[in-house]
Amino acid sequence: MARFNVQTADYEPNSLQRPPHESMTLSEAAYLRLTTHRGSYWPDATFGSRLHELTRSKDVPRLLQTAKHYTEEALAPLKTLWKVSSLTVNVSHQSPGRILIKVAMTTIAGIVSTLTYWVKVAG
Repeated sequence: MARFNVQTADYEPNSLQRPPHESMTLSEAAYLRLTTHRGSYWPDATFGSRLHELTRSKDVPRLLQTAKHYTEEALAPLKTLWKVSSLTVNVSHQSPGRILIKVAMTTIAGIVSTLTYWVKVAG
């Protein structure tokens, strides 16, 4: 999921580790980190989240703590890359077999970005 450079007609190596361009928002960066399986992005084995592991888990109350931990773990690098001063993760069980994750991020400039993400779990 590297950025494509139009001038060279090639992907830019380590482009997701550099500070963002204007075209990419903080919410998009967070979404990419949550949807990518940890270890599947070959230039950086720590990129992504472990939320995909929850699809095989039984829908029990303690799973909410695990989902929150996995989300915070995946989004932690955004604190330095995007200069995020505040990261708030709220996890709730809205319907059987689904966990709702709401993320609110505030940069040091005071810009607030939010993201809502669903994770399907075994019912």
